[in-house]
Amino acid sequence: YIYRYPKSGLIVITYVDDFLLVGLKGKELADLKVALQNAFKIKDLGLYYYFVGVRIVRNRGNRTISLI
Repeated sequence: YIYRYPKSGLIVITYVDDFLLVGLKGKELADLKVALQNAFKIKDLGLYYYFVGVRIVRNRGNRTISLI
C-alpha cells in the first residue's frame, strides 16, 4: 500500500509489517514517526538499503534514488 500526503510530499509505503517513510521535510517526517509510534509498537531501523527484497541506492549529490 502506498499513500502520499499531497501537501507535504510525505510518502508512506507498507508491505505486511514493513513501513517505509519518505519525505523531504525532516520535521514533518519526525512528526509522522511519532504519530506512528503512538499508535503502534514500531522500531525505527534508520536509513534503508533494502525494502521487500529490492536494493535502494541513494545518490544525494545527484539527488537520485535507484531501485536494483
